[in-house]
Amino acid sequence: MFHNCALPTFTNDDFNNLIVNLKNDKKIIRITTHDKPNDYKYMLIKDCIPLRDAEGDLPYYALSGADLVYQYNYGTFYPYQEKYLDVLSEEDVKFFYDKFHFCSPVVFGERVKNITVYNSQDEIDKIEDFVEMQFITMLFSDIQTYNWQPIRNDLI
Repeated sequence: MFHNCALPTFTNDDFNNLIVNLKNDKKIIRITTHDKPNDYKYMLIKDCIPLRDAEGDLPYYALSGADLVYQYNYGTFYPYQEKYLDVLSEEDVKFFYDKFHFCSPVVFGERVKNITVYNSQDEIDKIEDFVEMQFITMLFSDIQTYNWQPIRNDLI
């Protein structure tokens, strides 16, 4: 698989297949959009939503990210016996809200300009910001350790 995808050359089918594969393979991605080309958000794709346009055609899928604050405090990545213990610090929560795109609102596929895919720890180690690299490393490990699953694997 590739590391960096410039999406203007992708057909709708190519983009949709890419998104479904990234979701099913539980890849961490970094997205830039056309409306904010100098900003980016990380995402763990929870679901991709096949929306149809007015003519009934299937355009680019919309992306819905996993709510990592929920996953760490109550969900799949919650390692404690005691229920609903806030595992993340205020700084951790702020980082997730600032740097990750969650389930709502969705990112419409036609707004996506670029996707960077993190396939391995070696690629994650190349993230320049140390704090971001540490959080992505933790998430990468937790996805494997706790066997996090996206909502469904039945598209394409």
